[in-house]
Parts: sequence; structure tokens; C-alpha cells
Amino acid sequence: MSHQISAARRIAGALRVFRGALLADDVGLGKSYVALAIAGRYRGACVIPPAALVPQWRRLSARLGVPVTVVSHESLGRGHPVPEASLIIVDEAHRFRNPNTKRYDRLARGIRRADVLLVTATPVVNRGADLVQLLRLFLPDHGVAPLGVPSLERALAAGEHTRLMHAVAPIVVARSNRAARPATSLPTPVDSTVITAAPLESRALGPLIEALDALRFPSFGTDAAALLRHHIFYRLGSSAAACRETLLRHSTYVRRAIAAANRGEELPRRAARALFGNEFGPQLDLLLGRSDCVRVRTEHLEAEHAALTRAAATIDQPCDAPKERELIRILESRRRRKTIVFTTATTTALGLARLLGWTGVAVVSGRGARIASGTVPIHEAFDLFAPRARGCARPGRALPLHVLIATDLASEGLDLQDADALVHFDLPWTPLRLQQRLGRIARLGSTFQTVDVWWFAPPPEIDARLRLAERIDTKLATQLSLAVTSSSRIGRARVCGGFLEARELAAAAPHGGSHGFAVVDRPVQTICALRWNTPGGVVRQLVMADGTGAFPSLILLGGAVPLHAPLPDGCLSDIHRLVATRIAHATAGPSHQAGKTLIRQILARARHAAHNRLPRLLALLDRVLDRVHGGIDIGAERELTIALASERPVRALQLWLGRTPEREGDWNGPWLEALVVGT
Repeated sequence: MSHQISAARRIAGALRVFRGALLADDVGLGKSYVALAIAGRYRGACVIPPAALVPQWRRLSARLGVPVTVVSHESLGRGHPVPEASLIIVDEAHRFRNPNTKRYDRLARGIRRADVLLVTATPVVNRGADLVQLLRLFLPDHGVAPLGVPSLERALAAGEHTRLMHAVAPIVVARSNRAARPATSLPTPVDSTVITAAPLESRALGPLIEALDALRFPSFGTDAAALLRHHIFYRLGSSAAACRETLLRHSTYVRRAIAAANRGEELPRRAARALFGNEFGPQLDLLLGRSDCVRVRTEHLEAEHAALTRAAATIDQPCDAPKERELIRILESRRRRKTIVFTTATTTALGLARLLGWTGVAVVSGRGARIASGTVPIHEAFDLFAPRARGCARPGRALPLHVLIATDLASEGLDLQDADALVHFDLPWTPLRLQQRLGRIARLGSTFQTVDVWWFAPPPEIDARLRLAERIDTKLATQLSLAVTSSSRIGRARVCGGFLEARELAAAAPHGGSHGFAVVDRPVQTICALRWNTPGGVVRQLVMADGTGAFPSLILLGGAVPLHAPLPDGCLSDIHRLVATRIAHATAGPSHQAGKTLIRQILARARHAAHNRLPRLLALLDRVLDRVHGGIDIGAERELTIALASERPVRALQLWLGRTPEREGDWNGPWLEALVVGT
């Protein structure tokens, strides 16, 4: 399709100039096809997706005849190396937004001389740092200094989101489905009203909330108590069964803590890991604090155990609650048309399946997949539910599935567009998940013109403690300020920021035409079109000449009337100052903290080498300093830190220089291609 062709061309240009690119098109626009089209240009490519998407990538690459090596995110997290390749494609790249994780470190240090294509519809999950940490996988901190940002790190700290996104625009392809039309035929989401049915009858909900408010969590320490209570209310927002399961896990943990205290011992951290498993995810370390053991006091633990027992006793089992009854009403109105029900809790998913009698139902979660006849491989459950979208044979009459109940394991990257409806049975913490969920059915290949979206939100008495809507809207505001693709807020499946639409207009504008200047009858500032000639190709940018970094509004210029007037005084000098400042920043070298630290370490090592008359080491350090000044990515920074501390520095620095690519020359120019001045 035309939007995929244009994306591939823009990405190929970015890879030539920057050695990396971010493909952040909206969910459902066929990013996998674009990525494989780029992979076909390289001698060897490696794709790194989540484990659940490995079979899908292998099938797609085989069908398109593009050979790639496929390894999972999880394998990097377990310490496996990044395979040798000339192009590394990272699918669902937002999972690498945290530079403190093992998977991020393994990827960053394993890239070396490869080009990098990051693929995700949601590059910003919680904050602007998410985007910068992704770009730093291949981009030096001062890698876009000629485009107006001398340091990615400092621009982020200063909250200069507009300037930042304007500078990285040549690296990022991020278009909403609105921009891809009419080339695409994505279905339009139709939102229901937000349902706030409670997970328990009102006579039981009030006493349970009071009991949860009374919990103190002494075995986890004061600082973690608020977060832990928040988590229990989050589980209650999913279902009473999920809340009860968490309460029972805590009760078991407290019993073991009491037994350990009676023996004069401390409960080790591994006991909590064994009990809670993945329920808390990365928050578990925060809950347990920084100490290796959890300190306990017996009298406090016994009181807590009694409170947990009272709280769990308020939840009837099984529970036919208002929330479940609303879901049954929705599914009955669907008349067995395919529907995906998303929930954050495996316990909730299994409980809903039992409530539906497992009739035409599959459950997929981190614990595996199950249908009425028993457990099945996860990919088989997806094939049975969406055979057309996944290119599989249709199941026999004995196995038709019309309801898929899934945790967010199934929210990323999967082709499930046999369905034309989804239900947010409970809400995730971020708008990212809302958008990813919708993308399973509102995507290329759907035969539906519209898809229905139902929304469940916590009732007021629970959301007063969770503030989910407020948190999602706050994160959404950050996303939109950074001009990533459309995301979601509660009750509205599509949201798109004005900055993004303006950039899409710029990307869609025709190239060519006569060069020169125009004075127009509009109150606009001086806008210049600059062309930078780099060793890898041409980079163009529209920029305000006053140095504010504001994005030029093409909409304001629509219908502007050219005037027969000379250029106003001072506009050319403004442009000269702008260009001179950018060139100075581009040649100044790194200015972020890690870069400065590395330079100090290199100089200290060089002084030591000179003092001890080690000319070979001194020459190597000189080359390393040049390489750092020219710009290195975060993985090379980490590798260099290790090399500088090596007991055999000559050998370590030689290896580092061999693995670390040198930035190819300076950016020349820029050329002033066009000028628009308002008067």
C-alpha cells in the first residue's frame, strides 16, 4: 500500500543517515510488512519480538520470502546474546524503554555496528524519557544537534518536548490511521458509554472496602504500604475473585512471616517471589525494599493476618456480580459474533469463562491457553479464534470459538481481526494498553467497516482510591505532547494531537518547486527550509528562524497572499545566528553527564599513560576520544566504561574500537532552500 511504501522510503533514508529509525505508525497499519521490506535490503537481519509474536514473525517472513533470525525479548532478559546481523528489528520496542533492565543492557551492548529499526505504535508509555531511551539505542546524545537539540538528555530534563520532536522528526515515522486514508480501509471504532458496574453487590462491597482500608502491610515496610494497598484495590477493580486470590496470597505470606519470627529468623525475599510470582511484576522489588530480608514484628503480623482473613471472608465464592451480569448482557446482544474480552487478571479471565460455561470460549494468559476441552498451546487458541486473519484452516463445528478472554499478553502485535468487537472488562495503568488492545481488531485485513468497543471502569468508591481515569489522562497528555501516534482515554478509543497532524501535513506536502522566498500577508515569523547534506543523504527541516524551536504552522499559511515586498530587516541575520548556533552545538561534542564522565575517564587514563610512557595506549586513547567526541550510542558508552576499567586496556580498547562504528564525517551546509516571512 502507498502509506507502507512511503514509510519504507523514509525509514531507509533515516537508516542511511542515523543508523537507526523508529517506525511508530498507528496500530493496524502493517508495520511488520514495512520492517520486512527494509530487512530485504540487508545481507542479514534479526527480528526481536515478544515471545508470543515469534511464530507470527516466522510465518510472515517465510510467506514474504525474507529470511530473518528471530529471537525473543525474553531470551535477552535471560542473558542470551543478540545474534550477529547487519540490521536489528525490535518489535514492540516500548518494552525496552527502561535502561536499567537486563534486556535493555543486552540489546544496547549487542547492537555494535548493526543498523537498528525500532517498531512500536506506542513509543511513549509513561513519560518522555521512554522515547529518548529508545532513540539512544542507536543515537548519540548530541546526534541531532544540527537539527536544534544539542543534548537529548538536557532537552528532556528541560521539558522541551516540541523542540525534541521537531529535531527527531527525520528519524521517526509516526502516522495516525487518519493520515493513511484513503489508502487503507481500517474499521472505525464505535465507543459505548462507560459502564461502572461494581465487582460485588453493594451490601458486600462497602464492608470489603472498609476491610481493605484497615490493612497495614507491616511485613513490607511503611514506604511500600500505599503501593500495595493500591494494587489490591486494582485487583478488586478487575473482579472479586482476583482480589480474593491476592488477599489469600498475602495471608499465606504473613503466616510464613509469623512462623519465621517465632523461629527467630527473617523471611527472605525469595519467599515473596515464590508466593506472588508475576502478580506484581517489576514492582515486587520496590515492595520488598532494598534490603535482602523483610523485617517483621510478630504482634503486627498476627493483627494483619486477622485483618486479611476478615477481608477475604467478605467475598462470596462464586460471585455473580453486577459487573459480570453486564458482560453477559453484552455478549448475548452480540449473538455469537466474535468478541475479545480483555482483563488484567488471569483469575478474572478464568472466572468469566466458568460463568459462560466454557461454551465457545478460549482463555489466554501468562499461564497458557485453555478451551472447553482443556489446555492448548497459545498459538493454537489464537488460530481457533481467528483462523482467517492468521491464515489457518477453519476449525470444525465442534470447536468454533466466538469469545476470546485474554490478559494483555494478547494485546500486542497479533492478527485477530476476525473479531469486530472488544470489551475492556478492566482498565490497564496506561493508555498504551488501551491502544494496543484496539489494534488487535482495528487493523489492515479487517473486513468490517466499524468495530464496537465496550468500556468498564471502576465504580466511584473504588476509583476514588485508584484514580485510574486521572492517571491515564495524565500519561496521554505526555504522549500527545511528544507527537506519538494516536492513543486512547477511557471512553474514547481514538485520540490524536494537533502536533502530529501538523507534521503529517508537512510529510504529505509535495517536494520540488522553485526555491526562493515569499513575503506573505500573515502575522507569522520567519520560517526557513534548511537542507543538510550528510554522508548518508539529505536531511530537510522547517524551522522558525527566531530560535524558539516552535513547529512552523503550515495551517496558518494556507491561503496566504504573497506580497511584492522586500525581505524585512533582520530576518537573514536571524537565520545566520540560528545556523551558526547549530553548527557550534554539532561540533562541541557530547554534553550529557555520561559523555562528560567518559571524557574525564579517558583524559585521566591518558595522563597515566603519558606519565608511564605507554605510547601505544596513549595513541589508542586519542582515537577513542575522537570516537566519543563524534558520538556514540548508549551501548557503546557502557562497553567503553568496562574497557577503560580493564586490567588489559590496550586489548580492551582495540576490541571496542573494532566493534564501535565511527560516525561518517560532518554535516555540510546547511543550504537555505526556501524562506517565508510574515509581515
